[in-house]
Amino acid sequence: SVYRGELYLELHRGTLTNQHVTKRNNRKAENSLHNAEFALVRHAVCTNTASDPAVLRPIINLLLVNQFHDILPGTCIHAVHERSHKETATVIEQATANAMNLFASDACNTDKNGLTVINPIGFARKDAIYLDESVAKAHGILAQSFKAIDGKLVSVLPGVAVDSYAAAVIDPIAINAACSKESPFTASGNTLDTPFYTVQFNDKMYLSSLFDKRTKRELCENGQALNTFLLAEDVPLAWDNWDIDADIEYKLRDTATLLESQVVSCGPIEYRIRNRYQLTARSSLTQDIVFYADDPMIRFDTRMDWQDDHRLLKTAFPTSILSDFARQEIQFGHVKRPTTRNTSIEKAKFEVCNHRYSALCDASHGVAVLNDCKYGISMNQNALELTLLRAAAAPEMRADNQVHHFTYAFTAWEGDFAGCDVVKQGYELNEKPRLVMGCVPTFSIASVKNGTVVLDTIKPALDRSGDLILRLYESKKAAGKAQILLNVDAKKAWLCDMLENKEQEIVIKDGMLELEFGAFQIQTIRLSIEEAMA
Repeated sequence: SVYRGELYLELHRGTLTNQHVTKRNNRKAENSLHNAEFALVRHAVCTNTASDPAVLRPIINLLLVNQFHDILPGTCIHAVHERSHKETATVIEQATANAMNLFASDACNTDKNGLTVINPIGFARKDAIYLDESVAKAHGILAQSFKAIDGKLVSVLPGVAVDSYAAAVIDPIAINAACSKESPFTASGNTLDTPFYTVQFNDKMYLSSLFDKRTKRELCENGQALNTFLLAEDVPLAWDNWDIDADIEYKLRDTATLLESQVVSCGPIEYRIRNRYQLTARSSLTQDIVFYADDPMIRFDTRMDWQDDHRLLKTAFPTSILSDFARQEIQFGHVKRPTTRNTSIEKAKFEVCNHRYSALCDASHGVAVLNDCKYGISMNQNALELTLLRAAAAPEMRADNQVHHFTYAFTAWEGDFAGCDVVKQGYELNEKPRLVMGCVPTFSIASVKNGTVVLDTIKPALDRSGDLILRLYESKKAAGKAQILLNVDAKKAWLCDMLENKEQEIVIKDGMLELEFGAFQIQTIRLSIEEAMA
């Protein structure tokens, strides 16, 4: 017989959240290496030289070691985690430095005073850009500014249109003109009016009403509040650092006390509210809720001082979307899981894995919770409950008792899942635009014409031949054709296996490849190039 569906392990659910620093460093290290590989290719195209991945091999190997059992699950002794945190921090630091040095070396000599934004993802984007206030002022940019949670002075710029894996030179005059406009946000009492939503806050500054102006639809369920903090005792019968028991759902309570709320930024680009909470006698949280003028995504930038033992913290989003299942991102696609508790199999899935997003959809609308480093989540009927932190105590005592930083977000759309932007928004939340001093060539290496096929990776070939590798996948279980636009002078192209071995030559016509994708299919393309296009 054949079993179709997820083979769900009814055990070790706590490993999705345990050891926050390990989980965060893993996500950031993967992103940093992804960008470093892209930088190698971009530099090779700019300089008409062969790209060589050998420089990244030591730190790629270092990350792979730190993804080994039991390190990444967070179930080792203290000495292992302490070493892992240092090593993964080294991966992030070295990969980031490698990428930024290559980006900077590609800057044109004609205008070193320019400022360029580089897009390291396979989507055209125009989301808000954050940079140090001193950098903005040095380039004559008078942007909306505020003091961040960490105390740094930050400027936020309106989104600059930049293509897939491309760059765009920032125009200070255009930015200043956009920043001189009146704020589109109006607040009165506990109500905030934004370009996308009318928001009402309760006495804890949770979102007790979120009315979507585009769809004329209330997104909160019967007055239940979005972004409600839920705390529970978390003492598994066995496997302390490994597991979460099913009765956790009956223990979750809102124990937060709002200490302070203030508006720290209001202007033409964003509206930012900073809230301080006391969660327990020992743990507290400071959070910025960010609403944008040009983006329906609501961000929650969070600083957590976590000092409890045997506790679990979630943020709950009880929505008005009625769906029997949720879509949760995994690598190169998503998996559907039930939101109901009808059978023993469904009851077992009270805590599951997601990567960048989890989404609920009905026939005409959808919502999603996105994150930048969280993996554990639960679905309960119409609610998405993202697990933020645990406080297990064995084999390592007080494992996560320190200050943590993370970001999650909430978004909504009209229409079916195949046409929504949630995959793109997940990439944008995790892969911020990179800023480079000087004017970097702005060409896009490659882009895709198909709303569900994602150009995930651009990297040098492992065999050090100088060939380029493109890795693409269909992200929404929607088979179809995709056109890949190439902005490099590719002489030949081949379909390859995942190990980059050539399997079939494919025709390049007018700088374009056309491929057929099955649902969730991954395809790897090898390109032989000689020079960048003018």
